[in-house]
Amino acid sequence: MENNRQNLITKILTYLVIFLGVLFTLIVMTDDNPKEMNPEQIKVAAFNNDQFEFEKDDKGRFIKDKFGNYTYTDLENDSTYSKSEGEILRNYQTSLEEKLDGHVFTLTFFSIITVSATFLLLLLGFGYLAYINWAKAKKILAGVGVFALFMIIVYFISVDERGTDWTLANTAINSTVLLIIVALVSWIGGSVLKLRK
Repeated sequence: MENNRQNLITKILTYLVIFLGVLFTLIVMTDDNPKEMNPEQIKVAAFNNDQFEFEKDDKGRFIKDKFGNYTYTDLENDSTYSKSEGEILRNYQTSLEEKLDGHVFTLTFFSIITVSATFLLLLLGFGYLAYINWAKAKKILAGVGVFALFMIIVYFISVDERGTDWTLANTAINSTVLLIIVALVSWIGGSVLKLRK
């Protein structure tokens, strides 16, 4: 009975980690990256986003005041502004960058916690097995080595010329995706093997 409860808790935690990993990865991958957008795309996105409501004429064209500024309402704080096109685009680009950075940070933090917990559990498993059965502990030690090698390879594959933060973000995303794939293949393979027996 105790064994069944432990298996259930393990499965729930594993499903939760996979779900959160997929969710955070999808959020980051679907965010608009202003560095990959040309100025026209940023302009279209800035003037057609859900947060700002620009004043328009009868034909749906954006209205400029006598200073060449656009008047719009920020629906989040219900305030009205009058700004130049350049200022609107800079502010919108900055907000996109801040949103993307926040999501990348969340994914990176989640991945670091997940990878650290996995490594810690491998070490604890090795320590416990080394204490009770050295022969089985060698297998765990091999697992720790494979995991460490996996992380080193993923890190070097993910190196980004934009700096350490981007390299860590890429490593977090790549390791999360690869670990999720490994977990899914293990589940499917385990289920198929059980059905064959």
